[in-house]
Amino acid sequence: MYRQQKTIALLACTILAILLISFSIYSLNQVPSLDNLERPDIPFDLPKIDIPINPEQTSLQIPDLDIGDQDPEPLLRIDGQPNTQYLRLQTYDDYYSGTWDTALSQSVTYEGETLSLDVDLWTDYQTYNITITPLVDTMGYLPTPQNPIYLNLSSPTQFFTDQQIFQVPDVPGAYEIEYILYEYSDELMNASRVETLPQYLEVPDYLDSELKTLAEEITKDTTTDYEAIVALENYLETYYDYNLSAADPPPGVDPLEYFLFESGDGVCSHFNTALVMLARSLGYSARLVGGYYIDPLALVQEVYPIQSHAFTEI
Repeated sequence: MYRQQKTIALLACTILAILLISFSIYSLNQVPSLDNLERPDIPFDLPKIDIPINPEQTSLQIPDLDIGDQDPEPLLRIDGQPNTQYLRLQTYDDYYSGTWDTALSQSVTYEGETLSLDVDLWTDYQTYNITITPLVDTMGYLPTPQNPIYLNLSSPTQFFTDQQIFQVPDVPGAYEIEYILYEYSDELMNASRVETLPQYLEVPDYLDSELKTLAEEITKDTTTDYEAIVALENYLETYYDYNLSAADPPPGVDPLEYFLFESGDGVCSHFNTALVMLARSLGYSARLVGGYYIDPLALVQEVYPIQSHAFTEI
């Protein structure tokens, strides 16, 4: 059942460990075999839609957050204007029946050196730095913006180069992070191709055909990789509803499958899991990232659990 056109209010959702979708299967050990999965009948009479291409919008956005009286205990404090909406905490590579897992690359011991970034093309860039003070344990990982180039922290630190993630054995004190934010023109984006990274292309066999059929229909009028990705994003924003009270799927039904082809209701993890998997079905390398949605302009801010968020990197 496809949803009628509605505006999605993409609010932040809480991410509990690595289980990033509301579902009834709680660990890989409890996932039934594919032979036991009860598969719904999925119609593929797709609605005729005119997908707008919006080059200025390249990721699913969420509005300003009104924390109010919720979550009175903050997770961390940020000093300095971030100029980005997101802090990254962990990346996720492999999806199966509602569970995301991660396979971290080999790490190196970070000793305060300047990090090099594998970015070849950009229109412009700016270097920024902020100070982050964790107030709780963040599962051993340091929240940081994308593209870090320097970390000022005396604690022993491991850096995973592929994921751009720092790991520490204990909750540290305040640390300063320096990072680069790149800008890309529409012309550059449309002239570029998505790099092929095999570790970010896997789609479960039981979903591959359905996802590819849907993704090909959505992107049939696009001519560049960038247009195709934006078309997928716009389709999700147009035909699905953000709903914190979204129902769990029936037993044995994949939560992503249920979201895309049955309920049409979900939270940030549903939307971004869908975007990652639809992109992968077309051969575009993509991964899910867990982190926090923050105020890009605040000089000082505290980050609360309600600001936990899942987003897509392609």
